[in-house]
Amino acid sequence: MVSFEPREDRLPTDQEGLFRYNEIPLKGKRLKAYVGRKWIHATLKQWPQDVNELEIACRILDDDGGCIGIWTPSEDYHSKANIGPRVHGITGEVFLEPESWTFGNEASLTLHRLESNIQSEIDVSILCRPYILTGDVKIELNLFSKHQGERFGNPIYSEIFEFSKKKKDTRKDIYRMKEEYEIFDIYEAYVVSGRGNIVHPKQICTIKGLEYSLKEISSKQVSISYIGTDTSENLTSVLRWLKESGIWNRISSFHILYTDKWDSKFLDFLPDYHPAKMESEIVKSDKITPKLVKNLSESDVVIATYVTPFVDRGVDNDINDKGSYGELLDKILGKESILLSVDPISAESSVKSILIDSVINCDSYYDGKLKLELDNDNDYDNNSVKWTTWRRSENWEREDSSGSEEHD
Repeated sequence: MVSFEPREDRLPTDQEGLFRYNEIPLKGKRLKAYVGRKWIHATLKQWPQDVNELEIACRILDDDGGCIGIWTPSEDYHSKANIGPRVHGITGEVFLEPESWTFGNEASLTLHRLESNIQSEIDVSILCRPYILTGDVKIELNLFSKHQGERFGNPIYSEIFEFSKKKKDTRKDIYRMKEEYEIFDIYEAYVVSGRGNIVHPKQICTIKGLEYSLKEISSKQVSISYIGTDTSENLTSVLRWLKESGIWNRISSFHILYTDKWDSKFLDFLPDYHPAKMESEIVKSDKITPKLVKNLSESDVVIATYVTPFVDRGVDNDINDKGSYGELLDKILGKESILLSVDPISAESSVKSILIDSVINCDSYYDGKLKLELDNDNDYDNNSVKWTTWRRSENWEREDSSGSEEHD
C-alpha cells in the first residue's frame, strides 16, 4: 500500500514536533506577523502499479495566509520523455511535470511514470510557513491518481501532520541558509558537472529564460553577469547547464556579483570546491560595492532571480531614485543587453523568503524607474514562477563613460 514515511536521517530538522517561528515587523505598523518555519522530510513508497500519473498535494489547514512548498531532486530540465526532468536517485523512468509544480497556499507536484511495474521511492522535502496565531499547526498531505492532468477520484493516501510545540527562532539568517544548503546538498544540487539536480522550478525557468536570451544574442561570444548567490543552487544549475549543453564555448565571461547584506557570509561558509568559489579565466566573483560598480563593463546577458529585497532596499518614492540595484543595472546593461528576471508569480509563491509589505516582482521597477522595455513575458512554464526579459529602449544612448544615462 502506498505510504509517505518521514525521513529525518542526515537532514536538519527540529525534533519532537517542534515548530520554529519568526517575528516579522509590518511596515508602518506596531504589529508583527508571526510566521512559522518547519521542514518535513519524507519518502514516497509503494507507488500503486495501476497509477502512472501521481500528484503530491499539501496545505496548511485553517490558515489562508500561510504558504507551503515541495522540494525534490530532479535532473536538469532536458527530458527524453517530453514531460519534464527525470526524478533523481530512483530505478526506472519517473519524470516531474514542471508546469504544475506549485508553491503557495497549496503546494503540489505531479509525477509521471513510464513503467508501471517498477516500484519507485521518491524523496521530498516540504517547507511549511504558517501564520501562527493560537492552537496547533496542521499540515494535510494527499496523494491523488491523475489522468491527463485531472485528478481521478478521492485521494489514494491522506495524512495530517500535527505540531503543537512552538519556539521563537532567534538564529541569524546565515544559520537558516546553512540549513537549506545541507538539505539541497544531500539532494546533490551543487554538483559541478554532469546532469546534476534541480530542486525548485525557478531553476528550470532561469535555464529556459537563459536559453531564449542566448538565442537572441547574435554575437559569437557572450558575457554574462549573475546577480546574487542566495543559497546558490540556482547559480550552480545555470553553470552546469551552460557546460553540459555545449554552449560554454560561447561564454567569454561569467561574472558573479553578490551582495554584502545577504550573500557574503554564506559565501564564506561554502566549501572551496563550490562552483561559486571556483574562479577561472571565465568565472569571476565580486562583492557589489560602489567602487566595483563604477568600474564594471557592460554584459550581454544579466541574470537576476528573486532580487526584490535588493530592489526594496534604499529606494524611495522619488521617480529618480533607482537605489543601488538600479545603479548596478545602469552600468552593466548596454544598448543590446538582455536582462533576464525570474520572480515568484504571487507573494504566496515565495516560500523560503516570506514577502510581507514587499514587491512581488520587479516589473514596475524595471518599467517605471529604469525605463526598460519588456521583451518577453513568460508565465506559462510554471504556475509559481515567471521569467521576463527586458531591454533598453530603442532611443536609449549612454551619455558618458561615468554611467549616467539619458532616456527618451
